[in-house]
Amino acid sequence: LTIVQARSVTPLVVVGQSESRAVIDEVTLTGTVTSPRSADLSTEVSGLVETVLIDEGVRVRKGDVILRLDQEQARLTLDAAMAKTRQAGFELADAKRRLADAKRLVEQKTISENEVQSLLAEVSINEAALQRARAEQQQQEARLRRHQVFAPFDGVISQKHTEAGEWVSPGDAIAELIAIDSLRIDFQAPQSVFSKTRQEIPIQVSLDALTGKTFNGKITAIVPVARTETRTFMIRVVIEADEMRMTPGMSASGVLRLDTGAHAVVVSRDAILRHPDGRTTVWIVNQDKTVSERLVKTGLSFDGYVAIKDGLESNTTIVVQGNESLREGQMISIQQD
Repeated sequence: LTIVQARSVTPLVVVGQSESRAVIDEVTLTGTVTSPRSADLSTEVSGLVETVLIDEGVRVRKGDVILRLDQEQARLTLDAAMAKTRQAGFELADAKRRLADAKRLVEQKTISENEVQSLLAEVSINEAALQRARAEQQQQEARLRRHQVFAPFDGVISQKHTEAGEWVSPGDAIAELIAIDSLRIDFQAPQSVFSKTRQEIPIQVSLDALTGKTFNGKITAIVPVARTETRTFMIRVVIEADEMRMTPGMSASGVLRLDTGAHAVVVSRDAILRHPDGRTTVWIVNQDKTVSERLVKTGLSFDGYVAIKDGLESNTTIVVQGNESLREGQMISIQQD
């Protein structure tokens, strides 16, 4: 019978130092990419849709025609108004001519002054009639222009609600236009951090559609009105990365970094071991390169560190990697950089 003595294996570990740092409270937020402008477009007059010049997903510029209504009746009304304006102009010109003739005749005393005054009144009446006819013509011109719907700003048609041949009335949504430039992200933050939140506070942003990428965000607005059903308030953020492509409606996550004003002993997050019985421990490296398990009480986590409320002093050597299967008093080998 041959007895083989098991040789003790010295585990190789990576160590680090506990240190004192300012404690940052990292608050995780959820939000949605939103547009600075959106509008449900509608007509200003009732009418039959003649042409729809857009479709969903089409990008339009400010002033582009979105839709045209049938203009036949409006054009006929405008033609009648223009004819009335011309007629009023002819009548005014004739009245002015007759008044000029009467003024010459009154000097020759071949016409009475009363007739001249009557012609003066007729000119004034015709001038008013011409002014009224021009106003009616301008009104009809404006009404004809309202038979077209124009894009009020640059954007993308997100929804189309009508087709040619349908009857629409003012207030009926014909399309939804959303601006896609200068997009921002609206986050809902817990009311507990409202008093600590400032526009200069940094925030890290990530999009679910861009896995693994984070971007620096800038807070542009803090809306102080709390939502009573969720006890949250809104933080509006813009992304500083120009190359980042977003569309309205995308989901986003943010990490708001709030300075607590406190300092504490911190260790690498990897140094912390959480046990099923609720204990939280770290392994301390002794001078003789043996390890001892230390019970600690943890606080906030930030930047890959965990704050230690109790159980550990600053400048203590601890095991950061290879700490999963250590035993009390075990000798270790330290991996060199």
